[in-house]
Amino acid sequence: MPVIYQFPYDSPVRYLPLVYMLPYDVISRYPTLSKLPRSMGALNATPGWGKVILSQQFLNEIMDAVASLAFPHFGFGGWKEHYSGYSPVWRLSYALPLWAKGVEKVRGWGVQALFALPPDYEIPFCDPEDVRQVMKQVV
Repeated sequence: MPVIYQFPYDSPVRYLPLVYMLPYDVISRYPTLSKLPRSMGALNATPGWGKVILSQQFLNEIMDAVASLAFPHFGFGGWKEHYSGYSPVWRLSYALPLWAKGVEKVRGWGVQALFALPPDYEIPFCDPEDVRQVMKQVV
């Protein structure tokens, strides 16, 4: 019988699958995200990582990273930085719960799938083109 993990709905833990979907060229720009262990066993073995995942820094970095992947598929020119935080399209690019749910629906890659991995399994970096195609479909 599979184990089902439960977290509060607003917990940043639900964004971990997005972190592990980021290609290396994107994740390397974010110091907190790039330091996370690439296996669930290593992540769970150190209590300090729980605090990191619950931190505002983690949330800010994952929002920026995923927004940078989503924004190009809206059909607007330039980068998301060309728009203010009050622009509806800019705000939509930061709708992290929407992107997490979409990636799980399209790819089947959610929190339950992540925690079902063997503890010593090293999660490989995703191919940038594959991630672009997933985000295109999700958006």
